[in-house]
Amino acid sequence: QRLEPQVLASVLEQPPESLAPSLARLCALGILVARGQSPVYDFVHPLQQEVAYASQLRSRRRDLHARVARALEHVRPPPARRAEHAWRLAHHHEQAGQRLQAAHYAAEAASALTYVSAQEISQRWSKVLELLEDEHDAQARPLRALAAGRVVYLGWRGGISPDAVDRLIARALDDARQIDALG
Repeated sequence: QRLEPQVLASVLEQPPESLAPSLARLCALGILVARGQSPVYDFVHPLQQEVAYASQLRSRRRDLHARVARALEHVRPPPARRAEHAWRLAHHHEQAGQRLQAAHYAAEAASALTYVSAQEISQRWSKVLELLEDEHDAQARPLRALAAGRVVYLGWRGGISPDAVDRLIARALDDARQIDALG
């Protein structure tokens, strides 16, 4: 994961300039490396990141993911990075236990993909379905129906089974009936 000083400052509720000495020390210790003019920071080795992550209590990790998601929601990426940014938001919301918000951002990311295979896009829409699987909130139904339709539409190229198509269509129709009954 990339550490962006502005996002980190927001998460820690500190001014960005107050983080500079700590980030410089972590770089000097060989834990982080700065990249770019207005630097972003990467862990030198993925295992260092894993150890830092795993050393946090699960409840603390969930809280940090929620705070990172809130901070990232204020970042406006360039259009070419929109899908990547939405995936980051989806990841942090999912890890924070906010599956409906994660599904919305995952759908945004899947919709923004253009120069990838139909199979990859279908997998991304399948992730939206996974996030919404046990979601009973009324807001989940239209998104789940949309995701099911996208998976069916794109899945024929990847060899989706007729049984999977039947299940997805049945679920989408059930969601549509529920939407109609509410509206």
